Amino acid sequence: MSLDAGVPTNKDCLEVYEQFKMGKKFDFVLFKANRALTEIVVDAYPAIGESEEKWKEIGSKCNVAREKGEPVEFWNLRRLILETNEPRYAVVFIRNPTTKKEKMTMIFWAPENAPSIQKMVYSSTKLSFRSKLTGVQAMLQCNDLEELSYNDVYKSTAK
Repeated sequence: MSLDAGVPTNKDCLEVYEQFKMGKKFDFVLFKANRALTEIVVDAYPAIGESEEKWKEIGSKCNVAREKGEPVEFWNLRRLILETNEPRYAVVFIRNPTTKKEKMTMIFWAPENAPSIQKMVYSSTKLSFRSKLTGVQAMLQCNDLEELSYNDVYKSTAK
């Protein structure tokens, strides 16, 4: 039996998510709990192509290296997640390079060194939040850099 913290979702989350899902207007969408940990809100949703621009601007100078074969959108998602050092929810399309099919994937990032209260709120809210995101085909929990690597995420969603 899972604990549900009952942290409500801001209506903007669902509006941005629907635009992402239906129109693929964004590279990905990041969600976070607000500062008071009382509501899930939108954190970032770069327009298609913004991740490429960010890579050209800071990629070679960034602390988050781009993995071999990693799409620039996933690099930017990892960069933003890792720079916060706090839990996040992310929704991204993971594309199979062979078949070109995409799988909409929700990633729950909960770094080990995040404050306990944050990890508890995010963990206990993930299933109710996920249930609001209709169409998500895979859900992963990542707690360390290896689990958040593109290769590991791709392998997990390719099953």
